[in-house]
Order: sequence, then structure tokens, then C-alpha cells
Amino acid sequence: VVIVVNDVGSHWPRYLDHWCTLHPNKLDGWKKLREHQGLPGGYKTWGRRNHMTDRKIVPWAGGASGMLAVQVAQEVGCVRAIMCGIPMTPTPHFTESTEHGAQKWTSVAGHWRAWSTHMPKMQGWVRSMAGRTQEHLGKPTLEWLLEGVKE
Repeated sequence: VVIVVNDVGSHWPRYLDHWCTLHPNKLDGWKKLREHQGLPGGYKTWGRRNHMTDRKIVPWAGGASGMLAVQVAQEVGCVRAIMCGIPMTPTPHFTESTEHGAQKWTSVAGHWRAWSTHMPKMQGWVRSMAGRTQEHLGKPTLEWLLEGVKE
């Protein structure tokens, strides 16, 4: 299952299953950019409100849209989740970002407090590829990933 967050969905070159955001007012523009680039559709959209998205989910509170993606993973039944691009550090967003570009992410500290609060909900089934989220949740391994597979 591939779940993308915010404007990453405009640039992810492959199929995606779910696209979530805490900024549904921007989703239409991101979707148009994805379509303009000829990238595949067929995904469901998620947000904290009933308008502008296919599905509504109530956020745990704070944590930025990356934490919302973890909630979507849980909601759709994922037993393992690997976060990519959600280090929760002040490093700039991805290169192609139409939202942030090369600017440092100055609001990360406030969002990190929410991650700290909700970390117990993620322990065991969520891992991260980088940053503070990796330090607290662990790095994914093949063994960990396969533990979630039922025979």
C-alpha cells in the first residue's frame, strides 16, 4: 500500500493507493499537477474534513500531515508501515516541492511534541527511514517486515 502526503502526491511517479493531507484546500491543485504530468490516478483522498476529500479521518492532534498518513495506514489495516520522507527534522522538504522548496521547516518543533505524545500508538508496527522518527521508532529491517506477514 502506498500512502502519500501533501504535494509529494503531485510528483510520486508510480501508482498510489491513498493521498492524505491536513490542507484539503490545496489538494485540487496538487491533483491537477499530477494529472498534467500523466501520472496514474485511482487513489482515495483523506483529510480532516468532509469536503474536498473522499474520506474523513479525525487527526490524533498535531504532528503534521505525516502523522495523518500513519493514521490512514492504521485505518486501512496495515500491520506494518515504513515512513519515507517524514524525519521530523528542520531539514528542507523534497527537492520538487512546490510548497516549501529548499526552505528549512521552521514549525517542526511544535509538530514534534504531538509525535512524542502519540508515539506509543506507533510502537512496533511503524518504522522510519530517517531522522527523529527513525531514532524513536526504529529502522525497518526485512526481518521486522516479515514478522507482519501471516502464513
